[in-house]
Amino acid sequence: MTLRYHWTEGSMPPPHHYARGVDLDGVEGRAWIRAGYGSAPVYDATFALRPDARDALWAALDDAGLWDQWARPERRAIGGSHWRLAVTDGDREATVHNDAHGPDDRRPGPLAEAVEAAVPAALWADLRAQRAAFIADR
Repeated sequence: MTLRYHWTEGSMPPPHHYARGVDLDGVEGRAWIRAGYGSAPVYDATFALRPDARDALWAALDDAGLWDQWARPERRAIGGSHWRLAVTDGDREATVHNDAHGPDDRRPGPLAEAVEAAVPAALWADLRAQRAAFIADR
């Protein structure tokens, strides 16, 4: 199983814009924060999911409808933050965007929440501290 999650802040002046993400291959993961636009530094850290945490993540994604038919609006909103989640599990693939809606008009927010919660809180705190130091230096 592989997972790629990428969240981007809406338009903001430097150095306040940022992006964050999670890449997961099996139980090996990488969380990262890009501290600005384009060539800004990327702070990252690796982590390993315990088998029970991996199972909990996949169960949460399944419960949130990862494999449902998600539709995107014909006219997408401009501005604001956005995210994309791409998951491959054997021969199944799913890609969901934050502006999608499910067949029952369900929103995909719980998918992003499950992915971000799978990363240890201390790791996110360290990455956010590095970003804060970057901003303070500007």
